[in-house]
Amino acid sequence: MRQPNHRGFHTGRWCVLSIATAVLILGALATAADDPKPAAQLYGKSDETGSSPKENPVHPTELLATIYYALGIDPGQMVLNDLGQPRELVKGAPLVKLFS
Repeated sequence: MRQPNHRGFHTGRWCVLSIATAVLILGALATAADDPKPAAQLYGKSDETGSSPKENPVHPTELLATIYYALGIDPGQMVLNDLGQPRELVKGAPLVKLFS
């Protein structure tokens, strides 16, 4: 049940998900029609309730780095933030084993 805040409005549920599901369609990112990579892959498993990773947990930065990698963008490249300071595009490593 949702708990009202101090003004009587519901502000959301009192739970935090510890696992999220993401789908990468690698076939759409393939550069050649004869690419031997499968169009989609299953990577990792969750527990019986789907609330925690059971095998191969992936951090969101790893997921984003993998998407950049699939698009041919170096996830470790340096970019400038709003203050002109150099920062890595993503501070995660791509899951390159998905592409082999």
